[in-house]
Amino acid sequence: MKKKDRAFHHGTLLLNTDLTRLGNYLTPNPKKLQAKGKESVRARVANLTEVSPGINHDQIVTTMVKSFENFYAGKAEVESLTMESLKLIPELKEQYDLLSSWEWLYGNTLEFSHKMDEYLSLGFFDFHFKVEDGQIKDLKIYTDCLYPHVIEDLTESLRGKAYRGDAVREALMSVRGKHTELNLGLSEVEEWLCKNIEI
Repeated sequence: MKKKDRAFHHGTLLLNTDLTRLGNYLTPNPKKLQAKGKESVRARVANLTEVSPGINHDQIVTTMVKSFENFYAGKAEVESLTMESLKLIPELKEQYDLLSSWEWLYGNTLEFSHKMDEYLSLGFFDFHFKVEDGQIKDLKIYTDCLYPHVIEDLTESLRGKAYRGDAVREALMSVRGKHTELNLGLSEVEEWLCKNIEI
C-alpha cells in the first residue's frame, strides 16, 4: 500500500523455522472458524537457510534495507517498533486499535461458521454458529441435555446477537433468569462459549 510519503509492505521470511510445527499451526482445527470466502492456496514453504546455509538475521535486515533504498531511491533510518513505542505514535496507535477491534476482526468479515463442542455438567453440547457481518444469523445446538426448553431458550436468545462475549453474557443472563434452578450449569455454558468466541 502506498501513501504520498510512505509505502507499506508485509510478508513472511522463514530463516530457520521448525516446518513440522509450522504445518501443525497452519492446519485448522475443524471446530474452529471456517470462512465462506475463497480458500487460501497452499504452497510449499522453505527456510532461507535451505537456500543459503550461512545466512543470518542481520544479513537479511541489511539486504532488505538496501533493496528498499534502491527501489525508492532514498535513505531512511531503520526504526524498530515495540508495543510500548507503537502506543506513543498516535497514527500507529490508531491503526493498531482499529486492526485489534471487534469491528475489524468480526464486524466486517465475510460469512463464517464456528463449530464448538464440549462435555459440560448439563450434558454434551455441540454448537454450530453461522455468523454474518458480526451477527449470529443462525444457531443450531445438538445436545443430550435433559432440558429441551432451556436449549430452545438458549438458541432464541443468541440468534441475532453480536458475535462477541458481552452479547453472549447478556443473552445467557436472561436464560439464567428464567431457569434459576440451572444457574450453575448455565454459568458453565456461558464461560465455555465466551472463552471460545473471544479467542
